[in-house]
Amino acid sequence: MGVDREHELGLLRARLRARIESSRSMVGRARTRSETQDRDATEARARAREHLGRMITDWIAVNGLATEPVERDYEDVLHLVLDATRAVYPGCSSISVTTVDQLEGEVDPYTTVLGTGVSPAVDDLQYRLHEGPTVDALELDMVIPVRADDLAGPEDAERWPRLCRAIGDLGIRSALSIAVPWSALRNGLRADRRALGAINLYAPEPHAFAEPEMRAMMLGSWAGAVVTGHRPTEVFHGDA
Repeated sequence: MGVDREHELGLLRARLRARIESSRSMVGRARTRSETQDRDATEARARAREHLGRMITDWIAVNGLATEPVERDYEDVLHLVLDATRAVYPGCSSISVTTVDQLEGEVDPYTTVLGTGVSPAVDDLQYRLHEGPTVDALELDMVIPVRADDLAGPEDAERWPRLCRAIGDLGIRSALSIAVPWSALRNGLRADRRALGAINLYAPEPHAFAEPEMRAMMLGSWAGAVVTGHRPTEVFHGDA
């Protein structure tokens, strides 16, 4: 009986050791796969980032935009942003540039510094109501477009009810606001300077800006780059 017991215990210990070694081997293989996947994911992100960088660079060149930070007065740079937007969206007659007051405690931090057509009036309406695509864009800190496809339709009326009720007299049905990262910490501007916050486009017909959003994001990345001196890809990814 004693010999049989020892034999059974020996077999049990052997099976336990085998299971432990098998578990260790499985953990090792899983760790290796995880490290490989992490490495592949990192390389894929790097390739995607490089590809996007080439896309933005090519897009900027095709549209004839400045490829280096512009050594001009800040007001001239904002005019450059407005002129570039008019070139990228040639069919749009109402375009504005909104800046943000970086001083804390400002009651009305948003200002339309440049505008064509009815854009200043549409901007001002949104500032007063604190509602609309421009306000939504200004509250972001990344390059992203906020679009209104039909301000007379039910979807936009649900998002911005007061704006949609009040905007009829201005003859605007669709809008596109391109958020540009503006925080003082990000762009390094002086605290007494109003920073670029959004580029706004308006049209009298619905669905005027229903094309893919990449064009708007590239324009926003370029605008953020010429204002801050960072590279467009840095602005696009929020690294600036």
